[in-house]
Amino acid sequence: MMEPAALHPRTPKGRNTRERLLSAARQVFGRQGYTEARVLDIVEEAGISLGAFYRYFRNKDHIFENVIQNLDDDLYQATRSERAPALALHLDPYQTMFVANRNYLVLYERHADLMRAFHEARSVDTRYLKTTLQARLRFRERFVHRLHETAPEQRTFVFDDALTLKVDALINMTEHCAYVWLAQRSHTTYDPQPSVESFARTITDIWYGALFRPQPVMNGGPVPAVVLTEVTRAGRGRARSREHSRVLSSD
Repeated sequence: MMEPAALHPRTPKGRNTRERLLSAARQVFGRQGYTEARVLDIVEEAGISLGAFYRYFRNKDHIFENVIQNLDDDLYQATRSERAPALALHLDPYQTMFVANRNYLVLYERHADLMRAFHEARSVDTRYLKTTLQARLRFRERFVHRLHETAPEQRTFVFDDALTLKVDALINMTEHCAYVWLAQRSHTTYDPQPSVESFARTITDIWYGALFRPQPVMNGGPVPAVVLTEVTRAGRGRARSREHSRVLSSD
């Protein structure tokens, strides 16, 4: 259904009023959460009359949908490779994914309060769950498309029938980790608190290990990248111990 023309102002004054309402709504939802926020709170924050609000938005949900859509678009753009034009999956897959993940997490942290409100909204209204699933689909389709373009150039790329499921799992993991690490940072038990850079590096290690590293076999199944890392570290530790022992015995 096409929305009434009044909801899309054509004059500079109307557009300015609408943007003031969106900015105020972003502050109110971030501060009070989705369920506690009211239209009255939004118009008071914006310094605009209640009647003016309804010229641009139908209700609280309508303006919340607009606020979330704007943020979703920003997150989508933040992970585009064009933001790091010197990088590309076929040239440097790890660094390309790291820059995308870091950009995503930096923006997520900047809007952590709003992401908490969105997470709350998803738990009480299935419309927002559908919005989340659509956003994930958009990310997945773009990334899988780029992987297909990369495959001929990147010989270490692991291409199999489970590719879509893998990317889905990685996207879901990234989003959930961002929520726990950043939107709920005050409740985490890290001491000291890791930087966003560290979070991005950890996420990228997992992405790269799932999609680009050869998959060795242990007991009939692939060895997770983190296991390989720990095994390698342990091996290096034992090697250093043996070398230290030889030095002591030679003395």
